[in-house]
Amino acid sequence: FLDTHQIRKSLSQVYCQEDNTKQIVDSLEVWHAQIHKTKPLTLFLVGTSGVGKTYTVELLAKVLEPLGYEFCYFAMTEFSQEHAVSNLIGSPKGYIGSEDEPKLFEALNRTKKLIILFDEIEKAHEKILKAMMQLMDKGFLSWSKGEGDFRECIICFTSNAQMQKMVGLKSKFLETNQSIEGPEFQDKIRGILVRAQVAAEVCGRINRFIVYNPLTPEAIIAITHQEVCKLARRYGLEVMLTAPEYLAEMAKKTAGSMYGARPVQNQVRSTIAKVILSIMKEEPDVKKIAIRKSSDGYEAFEVDDKFQTLSYREMIDAGMDLYKKKLKAVSFLDTHQIRKSLSQVYCQEDNTKQIVDSLEVWHAQIHKTKPLT
Repeated sequence: FLDTHQIRKSLSQVYCQEDNTKQIVDSLEVWHAQIHKTKPLTLFLVGTSGVGKTYTVELLAKVLEPLGYEFCYFAMTEFSQEHAVSNLIGSPKGYIGSEDEPKLFEALNRTKKLIILFDEIEKAHEKILKAMMQLMDKGFLSWSKGEGDFRECIICFTSNAQMQKMVGLKSKFLETNQSIEGPEFQDKIRGILVRAQVAAEVCGRINRFIVYNPLTPEAIIAITHQEVCKLARRYGLEVMLTAPEYLAEMAKKTAGSMYGARPVQNQVRSTIAKVILSIMKEEPDVKKIAIRKSSDGYEAFEVDDKFQTLSYREMIDAGMDLYKKKLKAVSFLDTHQIRKSLSQVYCQEDNTKQIVDSLEVWHAQIHKTKPLT
């Protein structure tokens, strides 16, 4: 039996996906307990870019490594053309390249327990999708020199196709207290993917569809600190504190982005890397640092074990408080400047007043429910 507690603990590093973690662990536990497996476990992870789909599979592979599982990643953008298909699943006997061992079987020869990730499956050539049907249905896949047994493998697919429809569908189910684990929700997700040109035969063989939730501002704040720590470790440093002002700023800039956490990673690299380099030049032997607000941006300073800092929870809460204040601070428009700009349209003073009044009332709403029309 699997150590489900340890798996959940590992997957908790993927923010805002507690319900999805439960579904993944439950599916994995039921499948793994089978003594005689007839087919691999198949999970289809859908959602916006940067919410942690790939990271989930990586963490799952890492926590299952002691059981003999090995992570195997394939980007489907690499196999979108017909001539590249043979590199993954092989060519028919007698064709060019049929003697060369395909990448998928090469990985299987290393271990029978693979966690295989087919990233952005909607971009794969249709021949790969047809091969997946055989693999998921029977647990075996053939090539010119033999047959591969994938029954002990975990097959994961990721997709961004029609993600807004699926996230919206999940929200409606949750709002009406309907189960997202039941067959009705799963069938509706299949229907959306089929309409997005993912073969019905493929969708029908998937064990479970997992729809990822958008990231909340609090999650963005936690991820920002996480990314700062990761970046610092590359330079051999440990971060004891990330300025709550910086966390709030990043949440304001990137919360709600269609790219999830990816903008956070880019912003941290472009801003904090310079801050880290500055302290390393000044203090070559520095080991532990904290990031704080300065007069011209942010700066790093050296700290020791006696440094009194906020706890992790206090730091996140402080960042959230500042984020909420920033939202309120920018919710009021500079109506004088808007009127001045619109004054360039002659003879429309009364209309300008109506436009500015409507815009001011709508823009001040923190939680907007519809666009201004």
